[in-house]
Amino acid sequence: MYDYTNEDCEGVKELSLSSAKVSVYAGEKLLYAFNVPYNRNATAWKVFDYNPSTGQLVIHNQLGDSDCGKEFGKDIQWAE
Repeated sequence: MYDYTNEDCEGVKELSLSSAKVSVYAGEKLLYAFNVPYNRNATAWKVFDYNPSTGQLVIHNQLGDSDCGKEFGKDIQWAE
């Protein structure tokens, strides 16, 4: 998930203050629910990767920053 409103600079907290949520369902059954990590500098939130061939979900739940002036989304530094 990207914060395109603040894509020009790193060190903003709007995404982490947004109360964003991601829910993953299988049919009507809730499998996972994620809330954006709160009050951290970030312009991107990597919630998970999904492999449709295997059905595997790899959970990351990481926030990251994109450097100012670069192609947004290509240079994200993910927090551990």
